[in-house]
Amino acid sequence: MYCRSCGSFVNDGKAYCSNCGSPVIQQPQPVVQPVCQQPVAANNNTVKRSKGFAIAGFCLGFETIFVCWVIFANALSVLSGLAGSILCIVGLVKKNGGFKAMAATGLIMNLLGMTVAILIWVAMFVPEVGKVFEPFYNVINELWKMKS
Repeated sequence: MYCRSCGSFVNDGKAYCSNCGSPVIQQPQPVVQPVCQQPVAANNNTVKRSKGFAIAGFCLGFETIFVCWVIFANALSVLSGLAGSILCIVGLVKKNGGFKAMAATGLIMNLLGMTVAILIWVAMFVPEVGKVFEPFYNVINELWKMKS
């Protein structure tokens, strides 16, 4: 601090100037308040994205597509297609679900596989419907003969 009378330097805590002897007016020092911060809660509430329904539905859709063509496994194809469709719908509806595209693709595969399986069953047991599919059967049979 400096003396107001003569301008010479005065050490802190001295009441009089050592050069001119005039009283030193102590200027109040600004009080520094310690800053207290509120603790910030860690964001440990992260929600895990659930992908299980979408993956399971997709896998069942994949299985349904490949099993629906086998005549004796059509019941399995319809049941797995139904279960896969339900899993895919749950995977699509869940708010925190991931892999929405996989769930949508699985749903399409499940519905397609179930439809083909049901059509094959109907064609086997209802003769009128079987006649409708006869041209397709003949084309497939001719293609099979060409391959052999």
